Amino acid sequence: MLYWRPEDRDGRVDLAKVEAAVLRMCKAYCARLRFDRMQAEQLTGNLARSGIRTEEFVFSSAGANRLARPVFVALRDQALSLPDDEEVRSEFVSTRMVETGPGTVKLQNPPGTHDDIVAAVGMVISDLMDQPEPGGGMVTVPRGRVRASGLAERVAGRPSLRFPQQARAAVQESMPHGLSRAEIGRPRGR
Repeated sequence: MLYWRPEDRDGRVDLAKVEAAVLRMCKAYCARLRFDRMQAEQLTGNLARSGIRTEEFVFSSAGANRLARPVFVALRDQALSLPDDEEVRSEFVSTRMVETGPGTVKLQNPPGTHDDIVAAVGMVISDLMDQPEPGGGMVTVPRGRVRASGLAERVAGRPSLRFPQQARAAVQESMPHGLSRAEIGRPRGR
């Protein structure tokens, strides 16, 4: 998990550094970039011209619900393992889930705090929940492909994205400095 905070007093993040890191990661993992157009329109355009697949996450009331509900379910079902990082912990502890209508929720953070990491994790969980159950598919890692056949059965009948030991070692070896691994599994009973 990578995140950026302002490095200097003017409160700005160096977007050239962000763009270079995102380009490197998307190419290394053949990943699609999910983004908030209001925050990353120029950066996303540059990355799309570099061959990165991009897809906007629309922050409407339905999008907010689509983001918040899976975070809640993953935390409730203890299906989310995050890096032991003070910034990550601080955001998850301070962010609240607020019901905005019957069956509709959104993430809310106190004034002066951020929920960017929680929102990014929510986008990942939401995308993963939209995927079919793991089975005979493949997981792409920077050093090649790892067969995922039978992966669901090996994880005690609970489908998840936890890698077999040899795949986990290959992924950890290839990660850039400062990137921590997060395991995100599907909620129990699904």
